[in-house]
Amino acid sequence: MIGRGIKEKGWEEAIRAFILVKESLWSAHHINAHLILAGDGDFLNTLKKDHSNIPNIHFTGNISSPLKIIKLFDAGLLPSYSECYPISVIEYLLLNKPIIATRVGEIPTMITGYEGEAGIVVNINESGKCNMEELKAAMIKLATDKNFYAEKKRICESAVSKFDMKLCVERYVSLYESIIPKCD
Repeated sequence: MIGRGIKEKGWEEAIRAFILVKESLWSAHHINAHLILAGDGDFLNTLKKDHSNIPNIHFTGNISSPLKIIKLFDAGLLPSYSECYPISVIEYLLLNKPIIATRVGEIPTMITGYEGEAGIVVNINESGKCNMEELKAAMIKLATDKNFYAEKKRICESAVSKFDMKLCVERYVSLYESIIPKCD
């Protein structure tokens, strides 16, 4: 997970879900999972003080080059409950990292490729935060189902293609040309 170290990004939920998942993955599947939390801020620094002693949870602090650390990830995580159009989603897709994210803002549209979603979208619960059971199940699914993971990874390419700058410019030009009368 990478982002600003504010509560609304869902850092605490990511940690809680990881703790629930970690032992299950190891005992049932012999998967040694790690949670990398890359970001900085007062809220995240408080979580670091409270959780830095938990094995396999890594707090990196601020990262000057997000793509370098995302390359280390198997998947991207964004259990945010307040988003519009997060850049981290584009970064995950660019590096073919399936995403587990909440159904907020434009995230579901952002991760959708031609063949479906490049990850798993988790619902928001009645308290306005990510559904912990769905988050836990999504983490387990991506970590244990190799075929599912490979399919989501493959879809990343078509999902990220909509963010290609040339394509975006062409679409803007086409839109403007359709609404502005031509001056000949």
